[in-house]
Amino acid sequence: MKNSPLEFLVESNKIEGEFSINATVDAIKAWKYAMKNVGDVNIEVIREIHYNLMRRISPQIAGKIRTVRVGIGNEEGIKEECMKPEKIYGALKIWCLDYNKDNDWDTIKKRHIELMRIHPFEDGNGRTGRILMNLQRINAGMEILVIHVGEEQRRYYDWFNQ
Repeated sequence: MKNSPLEFLVESNKIEGEFSINATVDAIKAWKYAMKNVGDVNIEVIREIHYNLMRRISPQIAGKIRTVRVGIGNEEGIKEECMKPEKIYGALKIWCLDYNKDNDWDTIKKRHIELMRIHPFEDGNGRTGRILMNLQRINAGMEILVIHVGEEQRRYYDWFNQ
């Protein structure tokens, strides 16, 4: 049985601790917008996906490239400092050029990790990135990847340590 977009979106939200109906409705809207832009992803498309995801969760940052420094953390604190804000646009521009060419799983996974390291937004990067990753998978003829909380989530986080 094929994984459904709804299951993917609900599980992606759960990874980030978002369980509200509004978060699900907004994720569906972001997904539908993303599907209209398969094969033609650019910075504005990424910002609009993020806007749709975050518009009610964090309206002050929805669709806005971050202008502050952030780090990716874990239980022990900051694990990795993310790209400096002044470098984000240039890195995203290059990332989009490569993204639109990707069509195999190893490269798609690598591109997802790159986006998470760019970390273009203050929050909502994971959900935005997983939508973009699954958009690539669909474009390459693959099934949607659903990552469930728990063991699958731990394996997903291991991608970033390889």
